[in-house]
Amino acid sequence: MEQEKEFAGKLKFVTGHLYVALNDRASAPGGAASQAEFEKNLKPLLDNLYGAGNYTLTAEKDARKLVGFEVKAKANPASADLVAKLN
Repeated sequence: MEQEKEFAGKLKFVTGHLYVALNDRASAPGGAASQAEFEKNLKPLLDNLYGAGNYTLTAEKDARKLVGFEVKAKANPASADLVAKLN
């Protein structure tokens, strides 16, 4: 979207700060076990996107909420670079 002519450089995503959650309480009920399993699977993706050690994860502490993490990277890579790493 950043590259679309309609936005003409007016749109810039903050790529180094996001929240990732699992929207499936049946498969991932709130709690430490689900958080640990999600983190184990999330870290390889984040290592690829930001580089190992270049981000912090903060787990959702409220078990009544969806299992999730706040991700804060040390940098804000270009969205095009992140998309390229996903392919």
